[in-house]
Amino acid sequence: PPSITLRESGAPVSLAIAGGFLFICRQLYHTGEGLLGLREYRLHERVAQAWNKARSYLDELTPRASPVEDITGVSTGLSLWADTLLDNLLNFAGTPRGVLLLHQTGTLENCVSYMFQRYTQKRQA
Repeated sequence: PPSITLRESGAPVSLAIAGGFLFICRQLYHTGEGLLGLREYRLHERVAQAWNKARSYLDELTPRASPVEDITGVSTGLSLWADTLLDNLLNFAGTPRGVLLLHQTGTLENCVSYMFQRYTQKRQA
């Protein structure tokens, strides 16, 4: 199963656990007070960096794919992870300060595009 590595410990963490952790943090940074409390950890920057890395990996996989290679599982998992990260970034937009943080990471336009895509597909935005 796909995993990520924590920098401090070097221990791999499954994407499901990392996603669960982000979900909990998301509940906190959905409010102005929670956003201020988590600001020192720069979660918005870390999530934006992880999203950029996931998108970069996906872009690298796509042109190299050939009919012989089976990258469907890897690219699907990576695509779901990228969507999860973008969804978490989008939740920063719940406060004016969060919108500013998204703008500072350069992901505001991507979040708006993702929100519009979800809206046009009749999914919750």
